[in-house]
Amino acid sequence: MLKKIKHLSLAIPLMVGAISVQAKPLSLERIFDDPSLSGKSPVQLKFSPDGSRVTYLQGKSDDYNRYDLWEYNLKDNTNRVLVDSAKLFSGPENLSDEEKARRERQRIFGKGILEYKWSKDGKALLFPLNGDLYYYDLASDKSKKLTDTEAFETDARFSPKGNYVSFIREQNLYALELESGKEIQLSKDGGGVIKNGMAEFVAQEEMSRMTGYWWSGDETKIAYTRVDETPVKEAIRNEIYADEV
Repeated sequence: MLKKIKHLSLAIPLMVGAISVQAKPLSLERIFDDPSLSGKSPVQLKFSPDGSRVTYLQGKSDDYNRYDLWEYNLKDNTNRVLVDSAKLFSGPENLSDEEKARRERQRIFGKGILEYKWSKDGKALLFPLNGDLYYYDLASDKSKKLTDTEAFETDARFSPKGNYVSFIREQNLYALELESGKEIQLSKDGGGVIKNGMAEFVAQEEMSRMTGYWWSGDETKIAYTRVDETPVKEAIRNEIYADEV
């Protein structure tokens, strides 16, 4: 017994010595550089409506800032990619000014798939990517593009019964019937100082309310805010960056 303890005490200094040789000093630049020291942590974890799986967003192994949609299956104890964002869109993302401001107020940073919503029946997922909306069907394991416009579609969600998808486009409120693919423009005077169905700055930044419209439970009506900023005086505000103003 004494002989074993003696050998153990000799092994410990050797291990510490080996670790000190391999270790590299951690610089301030490396702490804040990519990839993150904490690795690719999953974000936006959500249970599916039937409780069979947990979905989440996770950065790619070669680009932690580009997120894909994943699931963890509770029955099989397996993880898998549901939607690879690069397969749907791989070019540079050109965000609208409204989308930049919205992401900043939501504290959302990165690219690829940055938010998503479950349908109430748990059969589908809805997510935006580069300004367009996509519908992922769980049974077929396929994604379908719902919109294809130059404008940005934001604040998208399923209606209570899952028959429609509603969203904001160019400061107006729309609904899209999933079965037929028909778009219905619900407000028409949005633009400039008029914003329909959108939460204004104070609601977003100070009250954490990121939406400006609400469905009725039977899908027959939508209540929405109409913000008119006509009385607000406009002033020049310079945004100063490293290479431009």
